[in-house]
Amino acid sequence: FFAMSLPDELRKVVHLICQFCEDCKNGNPKLGVTGCCALLSFLGGSIFGYVLVGISSAALTLWRCQYDLAERTAGNEWAIGALFAVINIGGLPYGLAAGQVMEMLGRKMTIFYGAAVVCAGTLMSGLAPTYFAQAFSRIVTGVGSGMVASTVPVYVSEMAPTDIRGSLQALYQLAVTLNILFGNILGYGLLGENRDLAPHDYCPRELESVIYWKNFALLCPGVAYAAIVMAVSYYVIPESHAQDGYTEWEPLSPGEKRASPEEDSLLTVQNYDSYDSSPGKAPSVGGSSSPRQSGYSDVPRIERSYMGLLQCPQSLCAAYAVALAQQMTGINAVMFYAPKFLALGGVKLKMLGSVVVMLWNFLATVLAMGLVDRVGRRTILLPSLFVMAVSLLCMGPIYTAIHAKWLSSIWCFVPLFLFITGFAIGPGVLFGVILNEVFPEEVLPFGAPLVGTSSGVFALIVTLLFPALELHMGTSVFGLFGVVAALLWVWCLVTLPETRGLTHRQIARKVLLGSWTQGLTGH
Repeated sequence: FFAMSLPDELRKVVHLICQFCEDCKNGNPKLGVTGCCALLSFLGGSIFGYVLVGISSAALTLWRCQYDLAERTAGNEWAIGALFAVINIGGLPYGLAAGQVMEMLGRKMTIFYGAAVVCAGTLMSGLAPTYFAQAFSRIVTGVGSGMVASTVPVYVSEMAPTDIRGSLQALYQLAVTLNILFGNILGYGLLGENRDLAPHDYCPRELESVIYWKNFALLCPGVAYAAIVMAVSYYVIPESHAQDGYTEWEPLSPGEKRASPEEDSLLTVQNYDSYDSSPGKAPSVGGSSSPRQSGYSDVPRIERSYMGLLQCPQSLCAAYAVALAQQMTGINAVMFYAPKFLALGGVKLKMLGSVVVMLWNFLATVLAMGLVDRVGRRTILLPSLFVMAVSLLCMGPIYTAIHAKWLSSIWCFVPLFLFITGFAIGPGVLFGVILNEVFPEEVLPFGAPLVGTSSGVFALIVTLLFPALELHMGTSVFGLFGVVAALLWVWCLVTLPETRGLTHRQIARKVLLGSWTQGLTGH
């Protein structure tokens, strides 16, 4: 009944998960390629959402108590912000070499080793006795989460059928928002009845040993997620067909066999869901049948390396625009400091309000997942960015009016919920979709991790600067994010190409041969 009420694309994913659970119950677990993509996308998003963001609301209080940062001074604000920011530092060195690592180890083993590092780092974080031990643990976790977060979307983009590729990529973000919600609910329970007190009032009321155990309990789900991803990546999913240099193939006629990549590297695929998905199996390739040409022989050959990215400036600009829209418009500030935002509006039950905010974020992402393969990427992103810009520019004046008693405190939710809705439907879901579609397949393993790493840098900048900016600027800080959102809206309106329903080769033709104003002209 639940599945029947969902959009068609999301219903397919739910059906695959239910079918797999039924097969497991019958002792015969098996997944097609689409099922593998759905499972891996969900688990990868779960790690990212819970470990990087989901724990933040509770950890913001627990780590202040644990590491003597309860007083709200400029030094303590920088110190606590750094604990959340350093996880992005951990992924930076890996992101610069992600393409070579994926090509050398393969997608399967890169995900496996990344999940193992996340498992170790998260366990260390749960047991860290000092501030610097916690910072080191977060850096280690960042390295592993960078490996998982950069490889899983590439795998899904390479393997997923074209007609539901966007939904399978969006499932990653759906899992992120679901586990942000889960982390906030768990943190709400762990903090107990004093959860809404300021840290300098909360910490003296809790025993030091209790704080340590609460921190450990908060990190345990992250360890469990990482262990599950290790098992799935090693035993369940097949290796990506692109690992051996295969590019996108066209559908085959009945009885037709696939040609080798040496025969033609410009073929395209839409139906790739029939081969053996046993662990470690890659699709069979061979036969003497003549391959069908894609019809895009005018697309230039691209070097399969970082240097090949220089041939794709439109891809880089489009990917970076969406990365900036995702991180530099303030979403991490909203998620990490949601209790403070609600306090600015006079909401007394700040932690409960934070849970409600995360629930809304999840529901908006569910809506976006149903739209992404129906409506189109541009059609969703542009209105979403516009709503984000308007809501951010209105936040400061609305909060000022609340403090002046001109408006009720309930108005603080209006710009906050509009911003989260715009973000969840737009950059939140579409960043992973566009990032892993807009690059030609030859440079996808190099371009996507590079831009993803840059996104981590943008998140690091916002996370480090926001506490101090908010301390000195108050609600005016939201106006800075609003200006960024408005400028990005103009850029995407002019330059961003539409990629819905296109094969990788068709998208390559757009970004390599199309004009810089194809957002307006269509070509």
